[in-house]
Amino acid sequence: AVLALGPADEIDMTWVNGRGVGSTYGAGSGREYALPAGLLHAGTNTVVVNVLDTYRDGGLAGPASAHALHLADGSTVPLDGGWKYRVVPAEAGSPPRAPWQSAAGLSTLYNGMIAPLGDFGLRGALWYQGESNTFEHARYADLLRTLRDDWRQRSGARLPMLFVQLPNYGKPASKPGESDWAAMREAQRQVAAEDPRSGLVVAIDLGDRYDIHPANKQELGRRLARSARQVVYGEKLAAAGPVPASVTRNGDAVVVAFEGVSDALVAYGADGPIGFELCGDAVGSCHYASADIRNNRVTLRAPAAHEATRVRWCWADSPVCTLYDSDGSGTGLPVGPFERAIPSMPYDDHAR
Repeated sequence: AVLALGPADEIDMTWVNGRGVGSTYGAGSGREYALPAGLLHAGTNTVVVNVLDTYRDGGLAGPASAHALHLADGSTVPLDGGWKYRVVPAEAGSPPRAPWQSAAGLSTLYNGMIAPLGDFGLRGALWYQGESNTFEHARYADLLRTLRDDWRQRSGARLPMLFVQLPNYGKPASKPGESDWAAMREAQRQVAAEDPRSGLVVAIDLGDRYDIHPANKQELGRRLARSARQVVYGEKLAAAGPVPASVTRNGDAVVVAFEGVSDALVAYGADGPIGFELCGDAVGSCHYASADIRNNRVTLRAPAAHEATRVRWCWADSPVCTLYDSDGSGTGLPVGPFERAIPSMPYDDHAR
């Protein structure tokens, strides 16, 4: 017999009497699965269809006449009634990705676009991705390291890798909070910082709060070229813009010192930079901090600053960040998002 089903949005896995009979990707057409001899039996037979939907509305669609068993003798058994359904709760997680699951399928992109390159020696590689992994930012750093190691195994152990940090996207925050996008940017920053043959390109000011595909590719290309000049060609320049060199306490204030400053730190639109937070260990303990620039240092103050254990900068999906490197040309790079621990120090109330 052949089991015919209507369109499923977007990936189905189908069983008959507990045996898997097929899986198809694509929302616009029906499915047909040939059933092995002996799978059907007299009496009640059970058809189970699991439909994975990753975007907008999904499920098994009609019309009801599209669902039927076509038997070898030419007869048809309609499956137009008696269906039951259950929505899997979100906490159950996502199923393993199948190889035929479009671009997101397990091994699909690698086998289709990387493996055919063979053993070509490459001068460098650019990686701009991460939006679809923000929900798993805790494991993204290891994924990125594995990707880098694999490509270097294929194309040379010293293959330079340039990573584009996720840009700003979405509604700006009105108070400190947790952000999957910010945590993803931190994972990208950490992986790039641990390897001298890797570079990080900051794009926190190049995004579009309404469009996940920002249009300003020209400036992104310029910054990638600047990073390549350092990482690939060995030029002496601050490729990623100012980066935090140290975090220290000074009485009831916290001081962040920066390196990689071409000329001087500058804040746009206010007397001091906007976007710093001082946080405790607990979730929800962050407070916006007032910030003052002196040379290459930024001094932060906020309520209970002496109890803070972390400093965050530009920590939101679409943060407002105003601290830049003034290099004299008007094209200075922004300070990229980061989170750093504040070293412990006994607090002396008389230090006030």
